[in-house]
Amino acid sequence: GQGRLAVLDMDGGMQTMIKNIGEKKYVITYNGELYNTKELKYELEHLGHTFCTASDTEVLLASYIQWGEGCLSRLNGIFAFGVWSEHNKTLFLARDRFGVKPLFYTQLAGSFIFASEIKAILAHPNIEAVIDKTGIAEVFGLGPTHTPGVGVFKDIFELKPAHFIRFSSDGLVIRRYWEFVSEEHSDNLDNTAEKVRYLARDAITR
Repeated sequence: GQGRLAVLDMDGGMQTMIKNIGEKKYVITYNGELYNTKELKYELEHLGHTFCTASDTEVLLASYIQWGEGCLSRLNGIFAFGVWSEHNKTLFLARDRFGVKPLFYTQLAGSFIFASEIKAILAHPNIEAVIDKTGIAEVFGLGPTHTPGVGVFKDIFELKPAHFIRFSSDGLVIRRYWEFVSEEHSDNLDNTAEKVRYLARDAITR
């Protein structure tokens, strides 16, 4: 199931979106916005990709098809998305660097269930809404916030920011793809002012 907040290409960006590359079939479900869609699309077109829509959804899917997990280092935006690769029966999920967009998951009898909201997972007929000791501690000790990775309900987890999941017949793999690095500030006042000015203008423009 997919509900979409349509911003770019209202009709062309309908989900779930399917793209066939030769005999390989890819399906994406996506929540978010890419701020560097134009740059990515330009690069992908020069690599031979063609586009049927003006949506960032198709650009994101093409980015994954082209670069696989490596696409995450190229994305400038907020996102949670899942791509199903039919040819090798692999599901790839990823969440943006600071976790603006939510993504929850659980495993059940060999199945893998994911959603942008816990209530969507609880809608599954075989999922029980059970709050364990950790969940109670989260609600009363930290609510309305929660510990990153904890979904409050038993056996329902949150994919942490800057992490991805790969799920296939080989099992479940979770990895971190980005980490904030603190470095000593060495720029002088003029360089600092110019850099901050550029970043602010670039963010506003995008």
